[in-house]
Amino acid sequence: MKVLRALLAGFVISFIGSVPLGYLNLVGFSIYSQIGIADLLAFIAGVVLIEALVISSTFYFAALLSKQQRLQFFLKLFSNFFLIAIGFSLLFSSVETQTTVANPFESFGSFQRGIVLSSLNFFQLPFWVAWNIYVVSSKFADTRLDRFSFYLGGTLIGTTVGMLTFIFCLSYLNSGAFTGTFSLKQILGAAFLLLGVVQLSILLYKRISVSK
Repeated sequence: MKVLRALLAGFVISFIGSVPLGYLNLVGFSIYSQIGIADLLAFIAGVVLIEALVISSTFYFAALLSKQQRLQFFLKLFSNFFLIAIGFSLLFSSVETQTTVANPFESFGSFQRGIVLSSLNFFQLPFWVAWNIYVVSSKFADTRLDRFSFYLGGTLIGTTVGMLTFIFCLSYLNSGAFTGTFSLKQILGAAFLLLGVVQLSILLYKRISVSK
């Protein structure tokens, strides 16, 4: 029962964390729209490979990392500027008549692209630090190999299912008349830009509030 509890905890946390709008889901949607399900699964495999490394490392050093507030701030700051840069590059790149979109690092294979973009997703560091502290303190999992393995497996399954759920839902919505007015490149660019600006504003607001 304890290993199943660890598996379920990992799945729920990761599923919830993967569903909100983020650039990994948007790039995954773009890959699925342009190339197909096989490349999407390869992309997700690259994403969860990096996530597994992040979870494993932060699980053992969660308490230490949670105290590095300055480091977390600069990692989040870089991530937000990265999102904004992607948004501008998509919005102001050459307009195509088709609904294809040039993905970031498009010269890479889907698996390699998943690895690179997941590595640049610095938001997952404070996310997993916070949740791993909660998981350990609540005794959902610990450093014993069996329980940690099930916890890690649950997180990777949760991320995969969450990303697929979001991407398939977005694909269904994308099949409507909305995309007749705007190209997929414009939609993704605006989404990246909006996501980056909103998260950057929240980050700076919290920083200013704390410093007062």
